[in-house]
Formats: sequence, C-alpha cells, structure tokens
Amino acid sequence: MVSQESPQLRQLVYISAAARLWTDEELAALLEQSRRRNEAEEVTGMLVYSDGSFMQVLEGTPESLSRVCDSVFDDQRHRGLITLIDQPIRERSFGGWSMGFARATRQDLLGLPGGNDFFAGGKCLSDIGSGEAKTLLAHFRRTNP
Repeated sequence: MVSQESPQLRQLVYISAAARLWTDEELAALLEQSRRRNEAEEVTGMLVYSDGSFMQVLEGTPESLSRVCDSVFDDQRHRGLITLIDQPIRERSFGGWSMGFARATRQDLLGLPGGNDFFAGGKCLSDIGSGEAKTLLAHFRRTNP
C-alpha cells in the first residue's frame, strides 16, 4: 500500500476529450495498463469517463507524476488536455487506489450538487472547471469505495 501522508506529494487533475468513443473492453484494458504503471510509480488516483470525455486525478511525488504524465499527455487516444489542478498536497485523497474508475452518465452528472445548472446546458466533462472537478471527484470517491 502507498503511504497516505508525505510533505512532497502533488495532485494533478486534468480533463480531455477522447479521440473517439471507448468501449467497455477498451476502458478495461486502459485501466489494467494504468494500474500496473501507477503501482510501479507509486501513483494513485481516479479516472472518470463520460460520453467521450475523461477527467483524471493523479497523486504522487513530483518525479513519479512527471513520468506518468509524460506518458498520459503524449497519448494520442485523447486530445484537448487541460490541466485543472496542479498543487502540492499533504495527503492523498485516493491513497488505496492505483487507479479508481467511474463511468459517469448524464444522469450522474445532473444529479451532482450544482450539476443540473452546469450539465443541463449541454456541457460535458471536458467543459468542467476546477471547482466542479473537485465536487465531482469527491462525489465519486464517496460512492466508489
């Protein structure tokens, strides 16, 4: 298990658009690959996928995050990557997860506090800001132990 607390941890949250819609089998393969890499790098986090959009949180040391993010950011299976949050943290929010996963439906997004205001207007994950990202991640952290 990865240490929960360290003064040298960073958290990075990004959104991106999939180059095309992903199947359940493709998502499962991506998660397996990500979990192996993240365990080797002692990186934790969560991936949310919704209708062709990704949001991911990654936590680890600056060095390990740099190596993982180089790979993620160069991946041609998604585009339009925007970093929402890149900050030092005192402890991990996803400490026991090499890579948690949630598939968010439109109903899930509309059911979030404030989600109806944001997502009812046709917005998707790739339109989300840092405040909405924190709310969404906290929700999926609580509901996907």
